[in-house]
This record gives sequence, structure tokens and C-alpha cells, in this order.
Amino acid sequence: MKKNTYYFSHDYNSRNDTKILFLRMQLGMEGYGIYWYLIESLAESGGTLPLQLIPVLAMQMHTTEAKVNAVVNVFGLFEITDEQFFSLRLNDHLEKVNQIKLSASQRGKLSAEKRKSTKIQLPVEHAVEQPVEQRKEKERKVNKTIITNSFSEDFLKDWNTWIDYKKTNHKFTYKTIESEQIAFNHLYKLSNENQITAREIINVSIANGYKGLFELKTNQNAKPTNQQLMHDYANRWANGMPDLDENYQLIQR
Repeated sequence: MKKNTYYFSHDYNSRNDTKILFLRMQLGMEGYGIYWYLIESLAESGGTLPLQLIPVLAMQMHTTEAKVNAVVNVFGLFEITDEQFFSLRLNDHLEKVNQIKLSASQRGKLSAEKRKSTKIQLPVEHAVEQPVEQRKEKERKVNKTIITNSFSEDFLKDWNTWIDYKKTNHKFTYKTIESEQIAFNHLYKLSNENQITAREIINVSIANGYKGLFELKTNQNAKPTNQQLMHDYANRWANGMPDLDENYQLIQR
């Protein structure tokens, strides 16, 4: 696991500090290096180190114990108490860093709580209820189990076209799967159990704007039935052509 890297501010002119100048005058750049090595070691340990560790530090720096003791005790660069030594300036910096980390942690927790609160669902009494018609339509689609009899499953596409047409043009939806099955069976009989004829019946009804399904005319010269004439007249009336023809008079007889 990668070790965390810490840093602290380093005054770019620290070499000209009075105490550092005396250090450099006595021990040269070696003394200056010992000082910064001790600062880094203190930062890694949390701000303090025991005096008895000086021989180990000297060994790590490949220098003498006397020189390390001199840097710690002679030039006033470190404070000594309870057999520990530390740097006031370094500890001030470490305290600021800890405060920044604590503040960032608190902000992170607050942000997490805020995000969590936005995901809380509304109480049941405030939940938006789905409109009845939408629920019924959804249930109809989910529970759709129309028996196609001898027709192929592909015919359901034509049947669904009829269902959509009824809903869009005549605002009608079968209330139950049973009532829809009855309508399908009616088409099945009208077509004499012929899938191609059934498809044509649907197409004719849609093309003429019929509300229902009717048996196809087999003789073009035969007169239409009263039911067909009623639907034809209703369509003509809707299209602004309410004039009566001789076929319509058949309804009155």
C-alpha cells in the first residue's frame, strides 16, 4: 500500500534566519542538512521525538551523534521538554493541517447526508397515484393472453393495430381481457376462421372509420346491409356530406 506523503511549508529564505546562520557558521551545510532531516523526521512522527533517539538519527544520516546533539540543543532551533524535542513552527503547521483535514471531513459528511436525504421517498399520502385509465391500460398489456385460435401469433400485430385504432379514434378500450377475447372470437367467426380475411376486415373497418368489425362484402352488386348503411351514413355525416341516397332509404323500409 502506498505510504501517504506529507509536506510542510518551507520558507525559501530560511537559510538566512539568524539561528540558521549561526548553525551554518559552526557546522556548515552539513549542519543545515541535519536540521532539515530532523524537521522531516519530526513531521513524520507527529511533531515530537525522544532525545534518546538521537544516536539512531545520527546513524541514519551517517554523521556523528555530537553534531546531531549540537543542532538539537545549541542553536535554539528546537524546544526540549520531558526528554522530548520538537519545533514550535512545525507543530503550528501540523495543527493547521489537522484542522483543514477535520473541516474537509465534516464537509464530506454533511454532503453525504444531504445526498442521502434527497433520495428519501415521499410519504404514501403524498405519492402521485397513477390515473385509472393508465393503470387499466397497463394491466391490459401485462395480462394480455388473447387466444388466437388457429391464427398465428403474428396476427396479434393486426389485432393490436385494431385496438390502438379503437382507442385513438373512438376513445374505446376493452375493460377486461375477457371482453377483448369475445371481440376477437367475433372477428374469427366473421372471417370464417381465415387469417387473411380477418386482416382485411380490420383494414376495411379502419379505412372507413367504423367502430366495429363487419363481414366483408362478397358481391359488389349486392346491396349493403342496414348496419353497414348506418355506419356509412354516420361517416358521411361526419365528413359534411349528409345527403341521403337510395341505399339509405332501405333503412326506412
